[in-house]
Amino acid sequence: MIRLHFLSAPLASDIQFAILYESVGLLNIRNGIINLNEGGNKRILVRDMRYLAETYFNQPNYLHVGDRPVVFLYLSRIFLGDVVHAINEVRDAVREVTGEEIFIIGDEVYWQAPTRSRLTLFDGVTAYNMHTSVTDIEQGFARKVTNQYEWWAQAAAAAGVTFVPDVIPGFDDTAVRYEAQYPVIPRSPELFTELLESALALADGQVRIVMITSWNEWHEYTSVEPSEEFGFEYLDLLQAALRGR
Repeated sequence: MIRLHFLSAPLASDIQFAILYESVGLLNIRNGIINLNEGGNKRILVRDMRYLAETYFNQPNYLHVGDRPVVFLYLSRIFLGDVVHAINEVRDAVREVTGEEIFIIGDEVYWQAPTRSRLTLFDGVTAYNMHTSVTDIEQGFARKVTNQYEWWAQAAAAAGVTFVPDVIPGFDDTAVRYEAQYPVIPRSPELFTELLESALALADGQVRIVMITSWNEWHEYTSVEPSEEFGFEYLDLLQAALRGR
């Protein structure tokens, strides 16, 4: 396992952080599915969560909801098999290590319909990135995302689950996956602002969180990190939106 070296940085204590568990890199995936009944996936997931609990959850600046450490599960929506039992084992492992209840936010939100049986597996649900390979997805993208988020937010509230919307400034991975020819969502401050405003309005639950994809994923052109190209524009927009709340 790898320790997070940023914890030794001079200003690390000023930043709250949480783990996003990279499931597709750590678990066995086949035909676009992670079957928790196969390939030792459940054992790996529980082992990794126990390690995170032992190594990071007790850090003073680890993100908690109340007294519950937060973990995001990337692409949880492709988990199949006995997901209920696997998630329960994760909760048991963290409780055994820390004495705390984990707060799990599943990456469930996408273009499918929300279902109560999936929602209630988690304490919160989010989307990592609403880009999808559909013709003309870029046309009215912000409105399409907001409509889908409203649906999911209502379903999450009915299930007693926190809804965590995600915002992107755009998407373009042609520099690294040119042969895939995925649709491009042209990035712009206007798109970012429109998505951010709707996300802030919809964030709801035990705690209001909005995800931003991403800080520095330059290969997909979703980064909001200050740059020569954009300066601090995206961070300024974020700060202005938060001040207005």
